[in-house]
Amino acid sequence: FLHLLAESLKKLGGPDWEILVQGEECFAKGVPVGMEQELPRTPQVFRKREKFRQLDITEFQPDMKNYSTAEMSSEQLEDHFRKDEQMGRMIPTTLAEAKQEFGEGAVLVAAMGAIQKPDNTIRPLHDGTHGINLNNKIRILDRLEVPGPEEVIELVAMAAESKESAFCLSADIAQAHRCVLVRKKDWGRLACRASTDSRTLWLNCVGTFG
Repeated sequence: FLHLLAESLKKLGGPDWEILVQGEECFAKGVPVGMEQELPRTPQVFRKREKFRQLDITEFQPDMKNYSTAEMSSEQLEDHFRKDEQMGRMIPTTLAEAKQEFGEGAVLVAAMGAIQKPDNTIRPLHDGTHGINLNNKIRILDRLEVPGPEEVIELVAMAAESKESAFCLSADIAQAHRCVLVRKKDWGRLACRASTDSRTLWLNCVGTFG
């Protein structure tokens, strides 16, 4: 529905409708991770970010071992990856094939972790910071702002003064981070394994969680 959404936003005056379907790097064709270039801003919506959170600085290691939580859940991770493959979110390959396709320095194998959920399924955690240092090179220039206690107090005061009720609607998109298509050029940088000893390398074609 990206093209339908883009047309709707265009007619409604949405300032960033073009990123959905326009150009070679858009949500319909795949967006960059942001490692080689600054991610484009949307100044009509967001203020410019002035402060950046310092991430852990670790020695560069392009091929990381999984954490113990992932090793203990390697079979579940493998099943999870297979389901993602069926949905077009991941593709299996080997390290040699990935390097041949994307280049020697463009394949980063992240350490995987896993969180056990109440229903006994797992949530895979893709560590893009430690070792591969991918997150450290991504700079998001738009400032995301979340309303806090001061904003709530102001809204309550305004409602009391105007005698009108204030309300909001909240929605959650299941696995929203996994719905964002990444450009193929960056797939090699989103690599991981279900098990450290596995010969199968999994490439993410969409955004990762972690």
